[in-house]
Amino acid sequence: MTVRLVKEKLDRMQDCIAQAMQYPEETFQQKQVSQVSSAKKMYDFKTNKAWYQRKAVDATASELKKALWLLAGNPSKNEQVIVDLLNRFHELEAKKEDLSSAQSIVRQMQQDAGKLQDLIPIHAGLNIKAPAVPEDIREEIVLDMTELERCFNAGCFRSAVIICGRILETALHRKYYEVTGKDILETQPGIGLGNLVAKLTEKEVPFDPGVSQQIHLINQVRVFSVHKKQTAFQPSQQQAHAILLFTLDVVHKLFRP
Repeated sequence: MTVRLVKEKLDRMQDCIAQAMQYPEETFQQKQVSQVSSAKKMYDFKTNKAWYQRKAVDATASELKKALWLLAGNPSKNEQVIVDLLNRFHELEAKKEDLSSAQSIVRQMQQDAGKLQDLIPIHAGLNIKAPAVPEDIREEIVLDMTELERCFNAGCFRSAVIICGRILETALHRKYYEVTGKDILETQPGIGLGNLVAKLTEKEVPFDPGVSQQIHLINQVRVFSVHKKQTAFQPSQQQAHAILLFTLDVVHKLFRP
């Protein structure tokens, strides 16, 4: 059901983009010109129709996002495909104003969605397998993974997200030491994940496309989960599971042979 929903939303997204692309960019710009009278705006059918189609793109993107979060909550054998879809959706959100680029991204997402297998409902809870990491941090990573599994299966999703951030910190600090031979905690004990990624990039550590965005996303969710904000943030099961998948994917890519 969830797989079919994602595919339906992708098809709908492609249709909405195609409809919006029938109108030249000048049509959208015209709507923004303040000198145009309200009466003209009301009766300018073409302009209003164009903006209706653009709003339909935004609304469908929101529906697609919800469907992807729902899919992430029950991955079955689709973990890597889900990670790819979420990465592409992150790119889509950044580029959806460029309808041509958005159309290309959605087409790629449709190809990815074609690889999805039908889901089997989760009944016995989530079992997490720790990725291969250097021996000197393996015990720490395994302990965190065990705690992460317990938190997630107990419904403590905010705690699960916080542990994901800790796992990333451990992996990134170890990667920095591997590259430079220096423990950055000795000189910059409070360094954040984003700055750590930047320093690794300066050291020409190759990051796959999307990895830095994954780390940024996990860090942002963690910050809103840990630090007091005006609006309290409580991750849903689907959001927490997507963050968990991202975390495992990043750690795997950092230390793959």
